[in-house]
Amino acid sequence: MTDLTIALRPRTSGDEQANFVHVTMEAYGGELVITALTYNRELNEAVIVGLCSCVCASFAETDQRFELFCDTLFSRPWLARLPKLLTVERNVGHEHGQLAAMFLSRWPKTHCIKEKASSSDFGWWTSLYSMRESAHFLQERLSTSKLCSTDDFVYLIPSLENEFIGAPTLKESFIRLRALSTLEEQCACFLSTYSQQTEAAPPQTLECTVDTTADSKQRANLDTAINLALNLYVASKIEARTLESFDYSVLA
Repeated sequence: MTDLTIALRPRTSGDEQANFVHVTMEAYGGELVITALTYNRELNEAVIVGLCSCVCASFAETDQRFELFCDTLFSRPWLARLPKLLTVERNVGHEHGQLAAMFLSRWPKTHCIKEKASSSDFGWWTSLYSMRESAHFLQERLSTSKLCSTDDFVYLIPSLENEFIGAPTLKESFIRLRALSTLEEQCACFLSTYSQQTEAAPPQTLECTVDTTADSKQRANLDTAINLALNLYVASKIEARTLESFDYSVLA
């Protein structure tokens, strides 16, 4: 089994020379989950720069928290100047087109991902096939030690903020360490569930099909890992230039 460790390290000059930042977002069962990673092709490195996991009581609150998270993320100059890509999970209970429109209009140098060039709408469907594929890319990143996190990554995780008891100066370090520890546990469970399964049917037979192998509670327990894996999966297609719906001129 892969050593499921996501290194927490200081930001380096290599981080600031990344090719793009990729944000993946889902709102499922009242929970908003976001992962944000930068990608550097020269270093073959994916770096976590933001994590969000919070319960939202309404669509309006989902929008507000999504805006807050991205505003905080892109207020950092080294991230603000990078091309910003967004993948919204199409299986979400919230309106993915509305979130994509917000992303495009609110921040500069933005681009929203479409799964197919023929699609008239933004977003990516989560299916059993894509779960297995994304598990493969997550395992590959972990096994080559090319997945890490900056020690100043942006977070919006109210449950961990409420959990902390101690000196205020230790709060941010506590939350970031606990967030990564929880993510590592989720990744281990996600990989054991999906990476060892038999081959899925071709993607065209599973298009627009919600994965039903796990109930809502099980999925909630894996949401951040699923989101992270989707981030890596879509980004791998962009890096390999195999995503036909993507306009690669935005990375020039």
